[in-house]
Amino acid sequence: MIKKIYLVVAMGIMAVGTLACSGDDNNSRPINPNYQETIQGTWQKSKIFYLDKNRKVIGQVAAPDHEGCGVDKRVYAKGSVTNIFSYKNHAATCVTERLQEEFDIVGNKINYTYADGDMLVVFQEEIISMQAKKMVVLDLNIQTEAAVEKQGWPKGTTFIQFELTKK
Repeated sequence: MIKKIYLVVAMGIMAVGTLACSGDDNNSRPINPNYQETIQGTWQKSKIFYLDKNRKVIGQVAAPDHEGCGVDKRVYAKGSVTNIFSYKNHAATCVTERLQEEFDIVGNKINYTYADGDMLVVFQEEIISMQAKKMVVLDLNIQTEAAVEKQGWPKGTTFIQFELTKK
């Protein structure tokens, strides 16, 4: 009789353990992500987060569509990224600009470089999360109070974080 009770209890524990683990099988964040491979393709900004000096979210907005001209996009392809920005010019016509940059990924950091005249500009983003269709990156450049005020971002913004979705 006692053996049957232990057997039933053991089977119950195994069943609960199996159910509890089954949810982990669908985890969309890989344990060892291959950022170099997953990042390839076209990504579109979907949200912008404003973070304070402690990297706590103090505000968020949907990515702007620039008065109907479209949201900003990034196209990653083999060590190169093309940033696509659209906006309305003084004649109220949509204009699209492209900025080509080189990039490499070390750990969870994306290092970008591009030439601006005689200067080589380098900046870095931290990959917060990357899934097949969604990526969150933190711009590691510290925002100045003057830039925050000029852009109309929430007071106390120190960092900007972006959520991008794959197209």
